[in-house]
Amino acid sequence: MRLREWIRRFPSRGISLVGVYGLLVVLGLLGSRAAQGTPDEPPVLLHNFSFAQGLQPYNGSPILGKDGMLYGVTTLGGYGQGVIYRMNPDGSNFQVLHVFEPTFLNLDGLESFNYDGAYPQATLMQGPDGTLYGTAIGIGVFNAGSIFKLNPDGSGYQILHTFVYSDGAGPWAALILGSDGYLYGTTAFGGANGDGVVFQLSTDGSVYNDIHDFGGSDGNGPRAALVQDGNGNLWGTTVAGGANDAGVIFELTPDSNASTGFDFTKVHDFNYPADGAQPTAPMVIDANGVLYGTTVIGGMANGSPSNNGVVFSYDPSSATFSVLYSFGSVANDGQYLYTALVLQNGTLYGVTYQGGASNDGIVFSLATDGSHYQILHTFSGKDGANPECVLALGSNNLLYGTTTQGGSENQGEVFQMDTAGNNFSVLHNFTIPSDGTLPYTGVTEGTDGFLYGTTAAGADTSAGSSFGGDYFSGVLYRVKPDGSQFQVLHRFDSTNPNDGYEPFAPPIQGKDGAFYGVTYNGGLQGIGTVYRWSPTTGFSLIHSFGPNDGGNPEYVKLVQDANGVLYGTCSGGGQYGLGTVFSVNPDGSNYQVLHSFGGSANGDGANPYSGVLLGKDGMLYGTTLYGGTNDTGTVYRLDPKNPNNYQILHSFGALMILYSQDTDGALPYGGLVQDAKGNLYGFTRDGGMGTNASGVLYKIDPSGTFSVLYNFDTPAGVLYQDSTPLLAKNGMLYGISILPDTNLWQPTAQMKAYLFQIDTSGNNYQILHTFSTPNPDGTNVDGLPFAATQLIQLSDGDLYGVTQAGGLLGGGAVIRIGPAVSSLSPNHSAAGVSSDLSLTVVGSGFGTNDQVLWNGQALPTTQIDSNHLQVTVPKSSLSTSGSALVQVYDPILQVTTQSLVFLIGQAALQMKVVSVTRDSGGVHVTLTVANTGGADAKNVTISSAGLNALSSTNVPLSVGTVGAGSSSTVTLSFPTSVSSGVALLSVKGTYTGGSFGGSFRVKVP
Repeated sequence: MRLREWIRRFPSRGISLVGVYGLLVVLGLLGSRAAQGTPDEPPVLLHNFSFAQGLQPYNGSPILGKDGMLYGVTTLGGYGQGVIYRMNPDGSNFQVLHVFEPTFLNLDGLESFNYDGAYPQATLMQGPDGTLYGTAIGIGVFNAGSIFKLNPDGSGYQILHTFVYSDGAGPWAALILGSDGYLYGTTAFGGANGDGVVFQLSTDGSVYNDIHDFGGSDGNGPRAALVQDGNGNLWGTTVAGGANDAGVIFELTPDSNASTGFDFTKVHDFNYPADGAQPTAPMVIDANGVLYGTTVIGGMANGSPSNNGVVFSYDPSSATFSVLYSFGSVANDGQYLYTALVLQNGTLYGVTYQGGASNDGIVFSLATDGSHYQILHTFSGKDGANPECVLALGSNNLLYGTTTQGGSENQGEVFQMDTAGNNFSVLHNFTIPSDGTLPYTGVTEGTDGFLYGTTAAGADTSAGSSFGGDYFSGVLYRVKPDGSQFQVLHRFDSTNPNDGYEPFAPPIQGKDGAFYGVTYNGGLQGIGTVYRWSPTTGFSLIHSFGPNDGGNPEYVKLVQDANGVLYGTCSGGGQYGLGTVFSVNPDGSNYQVLHSFGGSANGDGANPYSGVLLGKDGMLYGTTLYGGTNDTGTVYRLDPKNPNNYQILHSFGALMILYSQDTDGALPYGGLVQDAKGNLYGFTRDGGMGTNASGVLYKIDPSGTFSVLYNFDTPAGVLYQDSTPLLAKNGMLYGISILPDTNLWQPTAQMKAYLFQIDTSGNNYQILHTFSTPNPDGTNVDGLPFAATQLIQLSDGDLYGVTQAGGLLGGGAVIRIGPAVSSLSPNHSAAGVSSDLSLTVVGSGFGTNDQVLWNGQALPTTQIDSNHLQVTVPKSSLSTSGSALVQVYDPILQVTTQSLVFLIGQAALQMKVVSVTRDSGGVHVTLTVANTGGADAKNVTISSAGLNALSSTNVPLSVGTVGAGSSSTVTLSFPTSVSSGVALLSVKGTYTGGSFGGSFRVKVP
């Protein structure tokens, strides 16, 4: 049985995924221990991408915390899985408290998962001690959601419970804190019958009890929070099920003799349309124990079915159900109520998702007896649209809420208004970063000296595009290797069929100077594209993938042969739906499927996630994640001139269980690299003989002989070797390992990643940097990779790449590994000094083992931090006038920086423009002449000066002596005929033993 089939059949064979993970833990396959102490190569953040600080707050309405701040969640934003935020009630001091972590491909690569949960839908609940509790409906380890808690400042985030479907799945509703100190909630799915559960959970997560499993006749799919009455009874609703499959109202009464501790009673079956149907929101309870709630649809407006929803009441003392109001009864009324009501002094307040004059929803009020219905506010898009919030009522008599759409960028907002419907204002607009976010895979060096790359998300939102349109579209960008001149070149648009979206790899530069790349989605068929971007002609599609020619190219960086033909892979599509190798000309002509992968059933590989390598022999080499003899992946070779000449070079070994040992690794996620002798190198993300079976480094020589060079096992628990190796100029291989988490049961959502090197013999494995854990708001100082990453090496010897997350703004970063120097402190000395000199080298990317070179000779070096190195220069090196070249050498990367000049006993003059003025006598330029050298500059004279080719009227100008470390100020005068505007100032001068000069752009008044 194939690995993927084996995993899929666990539930049907009576074995849960909990058992799989439990077995892994028992076997020690997911343990952890500290990483080895190693030299550090700190990344330098060249450009920091931001991310959306929350998007589209659905039912996650803000609550007023005990500290007077508003706390809420957004379903989307961050890394795409939502955030937790807080802000002042006046809209100031907005702060992200927690970013739900990115998703990874599951252990077998089939589905996404994370350790954190995703897409929080429900309002937070605050306990007496201030702790915030909430639910997330999706992802998680078992793709069934989770329950979390955190402190009001964002610290102490903890997963209290991860759902496994058998105990519930999809916790859409908020939690309540029962009078017994337990948390109570519902899930919409899962449980014994798959129809949802009511659960009880201790606040530390140690005790979880399923207290009722719905079965259809008693209700199905509870999506509303519970409410507790004064007697400790729990009340709730289900969206469907019951006698009419329109939902029910139920009661759970504490009973110590019951097996679950509660007796369940169905008290009302909704009868569509008269009663309404699909009660999605929690009910509220008044002082007399009467319950009030809403339905999404149904109702009889003015005697006719309206299907717009109702407000209802249920009186437990008389078992009386009443419809208080059916929407559609007045002009421009609201419709579709997804959220709960707020009760104050006999008046109910709520919102509708749609309806109103603009069909963007309304805010309404209604007396508890059904009278005095009033529309308080009608949304119009710019002031918000489609609210799904539970309004929060402040002590200031103000209502606070959110909309899922609308606002400045159509991503939702936080609003306030008073209970009379006046003083409506928007407190916060949720926005999308326009410079891109989530950069994947890496960058490409252009001939113009720029680095080119893509992001998978972020876009231009000036037109107010909706999420699901432009946010996950991404951008094409470029940036200088020093981090300057960042520029967005193209914003991908998922709403445009003539564009692609979600590019997961950087483009390459073709022989014609244009850049070529692929997108995972979009195009005419919606399954990806090949695009072209040129500085002269801009962006264009050269091919839209269709099911027969491939689709959804993953982390694919194209390659180009000597004739200009482009080659790449698709992870899906083709004859068998398992991916293709393709070729296409730069103008889009002559697109060909060179190979359709047939999978294990046809003795072939399946689903290539990386692109192809154009070998030194003109052949194409690549990997497939699946397929082969054991469905654990292959390495293949293909002749692009004769595609029938296709050969599987290696099929990876069989796995008895995920992350179990085998001899040759399994699941090659990344691509290949080739050395000068024609040897191929790659990583697998699984298998091998390491304790944790965390993959291998393998080699295939030109004869086709396969060998495992290294079994990854340090640090234990590193699960993903997803990168394509970089073979650097020093002969070492570099890659990045990813450790999502080691605690499956109460995960910390604290990912780790490691930069490592290893030689081509499989020896000298060394971790060079451990990326820091992000802060609760998703930021950190060095970025955090969480997906396939491919480093490149530039001519300066440094390594360049991207991190998908982290960085100073949280949305990932372009990074450099390796040293760079910028200045010296001091940068001069007198000759013949009597003592040694303490010298600080200023720059970035300094590692713990880096050495300062003085005229090529290493000095004992102390690393102050990654930006400062300190050395002592012996006085013997400063005995005579002259200069010294100062560099930094990195013994790990074996690279040396450019030189900085240190002056000994010499003057060095620099000029700086202070001001430019005009009067009746002409134009006057004041500048300083500073001596940054180690000796006095004597007989300093300005010999010539010109301003837009007009000569100064007061040169030559004697400055005199400018002492070492001092400066003098001079003023140059020019004729009144100098035109106003930007002008070029040129100045030249002399001093005893040397000359100086400079050109400056100045603005003439």
